Amino acid sequence: MCAFVVSFVDMDAPAHTQQRGLVEPSFDLAAVRTPAMRSLIQTEIDAALKNFKQKGDKGAVVDFNTEFAQPVVTNIMSETNNDSNSRRRPRHRACLPTA
Repeated sequence: MCAFVVSFVDMDAPAHTQQRGLVEPSFDLAAVRTPAMRSLIQTEIDAALKNFKQKGDKGAVVDFNTEFAQPVVTNIMSETNNDSNSRRRPRHRACLPTA
């Protein structure tokens, strides 16, 4: 059985503020201008746009926020913060075992 974890993007203060403070240094201007970060950002954007287009081409109504913006941000944060599970499960949708 799984419990879905709320992304901090969906959190309200003060929890959001606390979580944001933990990751914010990884996203300052100098950090996002490095070749590695630029490549990661471009890769995530390209993948999300491809997925977005494929769903739209099939006639689906596609929500920009849930199908593009949130996955891009969440996936970049997972990669940047060395989420050891990010390669083993579909990203953006976190699922943790419950007791």
